[in-house]
Amino acid sequence: MSLKELCLRAVRDDAAELAAAARVDPAARVPSCPDWSLRELVDHTGRVHHWVDGIVRSRAQERVRFVDQAGGPEEPAAGVRWFEQGTASMLAALAGVDEEEPVWNWFRGVAPARFWMRRMALETSMHRWDGQAAVPPPQPIDTAVALLGVDEMLDDLLPLLRTQAQELSTDAAMHLHCTDAEGEWLVRFGADGATVSREHAKGDVAVRATASDLYLLLWNRIGAEHLEVFGDGALLRRWAELIRI
Repeated sequence: MSLKELCLRAVRDDAAELAAAARVDPAARVPSCPDWSLRELVDHTGRVHHWVDGIVRSRAQERVRFVDQAGGPEEPAAGVRWFEQGTASMLAALAGVDEEEPVWNWFRGVAPARFWMRRMALETSMHRWDGQAAVPPPQPIDTAVALLGVDEMLDDLLPLLRTQAQELSTDAAMHLHCTDAEGEWLVRFGADGATVSREHAKGDVAVRATASDLYLLLWNRIGAEHLEVFGDGALLRRWAELIRI
């Protein structure tokens, strides 16, 4: 399965499950996003989908401001329908663009459109989990999508948090071991921030878990107490305090 096929399938499935959760109780508070109700979570995700739809359809080559993207209706049922319409339109736009076609994004400027395919799969999967956590139980994130999420966090987002990584530790390492797919990462924290390698090596703390749980851990959706942890658990607590997007 290509990256495009994987990501579009994930967006479609996770968006449908988020909409279903919102129909259960739109007023439910979202534990992992405590400032939002489920209705507000759906509105945020819908704004993202409508925004990316416009970027991809126009093949934008310059910055498109997210703050200018309007939200949906406040009435919950109408808001869910607006969300579903935006998701369907965005999926059609992504289906119609080649992975390599250059389109603007907030991270790399003008770059291959596969950025948006991966980012929308990850955005939607995480917020689907958030939404289901409000009307539990939340279901795990797809293994292949979660692996993309671990890579995104460690390769792309963590370098943006250099100061926080320096505060976390200047001489320690964290080893992550995926138990349901091939995947191992060693994150070394030092005076210059964090560096990442893919290897089986000893860290000051090691975590063994499914790809979904590793992804959720790195995004501070679940705590290390739910996982198999060896070594210095304080390092993981510091991660939860400092590494936030």
